Amino acid sequence: MVRSSLRMGNGNDARRLQFVRFLAFLSLIRWYNLFLVLMAQFLAARFVLVGQSEQWNWLLDRGLWGLALAGSILLAGGYVINAFYDMETDLANRPQEVIVGRVISKKHALQAWLVLNGVGLTLSAFLSPRLLLFYFLYSGSLWLYSHKLRKFPLIGEIAAAFLSVSAFFTICVHYQSVNAGLLILAALFWVLVLAREMVKKLINMKGDLVFGYRTFPIEYGLKKTRRLLVILHTTALLPLLAFTLLNHSASTYLFAGLVGSGVWASLYLTFKAVRPADHHRINTALKFILLMCIGGIILI
Repeated sequence: MVRSSLRMGNGNDARRLQFVRFLAFLSLIRWYNLFLVLMAQFLAARFVLVGQSEQWNWLLDRGLWGLALAGSILLAGGYVINAFYDMETDLANRPQEVIVGRVISKKHALQAWLVLNGVGLTLSAFLSPRLLLFYFLYSGSLWLYSHKLRKFPLIGEIAAAFLSVSAFFTICVHYQSVNAGLLILAALFWVLVLAREMVKKLINMKGDLVFGYRTFPIEYGLKKTRRLLVILHTTALLPLLAFTLLNHSASTYLFAGLVGSGVWASLYLTFKAVRPADHHRINTALKFILLMCIGGIILI
């Protein structure tokens, strides 16, 4: 009877441990970011597909679902390998959030990265050879960024921003169509993501400094980094102006007004930033602005 109870207890503990690891894996691949990128791809696709199908019927396009799913799987792999290489700096910057090496072993993280890349590339191969090539280069770039590029000032931040907006270009590659609205939207996202990458480097300065990463704030100091943030916030207003010139409609004006207001608010926080806690507020503001951009695409 006692042995039976022990076996039941061990079974419950094992299931509980597996459930904890599953939740940790979801956090590791940043499922919320994947969902936002997926939403951004579908909404951005309207710039290319809306003229080829009536109303919202383009959402039934299998190619769109396939490329979005393959891209999300590869991006999940990118988050895994980034956490794999970032384990030491994460222990210094935010030890309570570290997953690789604690909840999930480094071996299992590496295996998950290989599986995710294999599944993502296999899926893209069924869609088209050009999409397979694009995603192969994208997957390699995610690894190169995590392993090398992120350690260099400005280059790492710029590379991270380009990788973040590459989801928009998969639509152009697959459908062999380029739209002015889509390019302007990608430019807006790129500037905002670059600004947020700079803020994240400010937040993570301690760990980067300990492990010798030559990030922009470490190389050029807080004053120049904040000055660059002001320039990036101001630059983000240019794509919004381009949207209003491209499409004179009330919905476009509403989109530009909402996002522009968020940019001005974040710019104000940048001017007032003094303490490390202020950088967290700017990061939160930029995340909210990016979320507004994704939700507001439907208005353009």
